[in-house]
Amino acid sequence: MRLKPRILTRFLASHFMRSFFGVVGVVCGITLTIAFIENLNRIDTFTDALQFSILQLLEWTPIFLPLVVFMATLMTTWKLTRSSEIPIIQGAGLSPFQWMTPFIYSALFLGLFASMILNPMTVRLGKTWQTHDNEMTQQMMLIDDAIWIREQTPTSSLVLQAKSATTKKNQMTFRNVLMLVQDENAALINRIEAKSVILDNGKFTANNPTVYDTKNNIQNPKTWTIPSVMTPDHIYDRYLKPTEVDFWKLPKFISGLQMTGINTRAHLVHFYTLLFQPLMFISMVILGMAFSMTRSMRSHAFGIKISAGVLTSFILYFLTNVFSALGISGIMPEILAVMAPPLIVSFFAGAFILYFDDL
Repeated sequence: MRLKPRILTRFLASHFMRSFFGVVGVVCGITLTIAFIENLNRIDTFTDALQFSILQLLEWTPIFLPLVVFMATLMTTWKLTRSSEIPIIQGAGLSPFQWMTPFIYSALFLGLFASMILNPMTVRLGKTWQTHDNEMTQQMMLIDDAIWIREQTPTSSLVLQAKSATTKKNQMTFRNVLMLVQDENAALINRIEAKSVILDNGKFTANNPTVYDTKNNIQNPKTWTIPSVMTPDHIYDRYLKPTEVDFWKLPKFISGLQMTGINTRAHLVHFYTLLFQPLMFISMVILGMAFSMTRSMRSHAFGIKISAGVLTSFILYFLTNVFSALGISGIMPEILAVMAPPLIVSFFAGAFILYFDDL
């Protein structure tokens, strides 16, 4: 019997994609329902609770997508074996790696879509949801290789521009600083220029600054302070998080942070995670194929293998986080920390498939 590769590829890929979207629909439905019920208790309106729940779902989607790819592989092979398609394909002389190729192509496409389209969309939607805390907002941006911080309170606002920033313990020092202080109506009160400004103990402190007022009067005090609710950890954790920047803007953002002297290992790990997400999806396909290799899909052993495969996926998720932590801490190169888990999984799962196919 002669099989036409294109027809077979479309046939297998279509079955895999249907299984994938079926699993995604179930997982997203359960996750959205739980998130909506939880948010409805703390958000006043139904619309806002639903909007925020959808945003949370988009943020959580990259976490469970590898597991979804794994489950889609198991479901597809189970359905095709139960309907005798896979035994026919194997009888035509195709190895598991040959008829697994459409699954790999589909996983590659899904990984590229998740990194290049889903991630930027999630980041963009996340920025539209503004969090208000005690009628106070803070923002931090990196524009033209300079750090910009804006802090607003009900009575005043502060805009800070700095060329670089460094941290030491609980203290953050900004270099070559320009500060603008405004009232609640956005009218300028003071302009401050200083070579260094220290954020510590709930205040910004400028050393030997030049202070201008609205009448062009110039003062040169030894120190100048203004209260602030920000802390160095608050700035790093909230405004320089890798997840706040989409895939396409991360390289330029990382270059800008490096020029300002800020540690970028976490950003590099996040960028490589997005860049090699297709590799992770492919490794989950190979892992799913390894756990679906059994002589009889109707046997109780197949159900045990599915359970073991799901458990293995969670272990893989834990190990991925461990490797990421090693990359962020500098113990391991960032790119190796991201690529090691999927490569290890692909190697051992592929070896098992070869061993089982030779039996």
